Amino acid sequence: MGNVLGSRIRFLREERNLSQVELAKKLTLTNVQLNRYETGKRNPDPETLLSIADFFNVPTDYLLGRIAQLREESPEYISGEDFLILKQLKENPNLYALVHELLQNNRDSELLIRIWHAIHRDTNEH
Repeated sequence: MGNVLGSRIRFLREERNLSQVELAKKLTLTNVQLNRYETGKRNPDPETLLSIADFFNVPTDYLLGRIAQLREESPEYISGEDFLILKQLKENPNLYALVHELLQNNRDSELLIRIWHAIHRDTNEH
């Protein structure tokens, strides 16, 4: 599934323009602890997970990758793996543009869906 928890902590931290040192101080953690959470080398204990969720005002389910959206008006559930794929898509402008262009045409969007399923099957087989 990847490191959904770490990716989301980092995303929320960067969204608020906080360095690891600044966030660690606010959460009464060491910079090393926070770095290990963000890189997936360690997982926070339940109390620390709650503290992180409270600080960012997000549900723990969001941090754990059980829900993709934070807004109540669109509570779509996706897997943590899909969250990471979407994140990578957004970080690659060329790939994002290709997918966007394919989705502009319904015929092409069906092709894109078939390609997605093929990639997903290939990934699960390896």
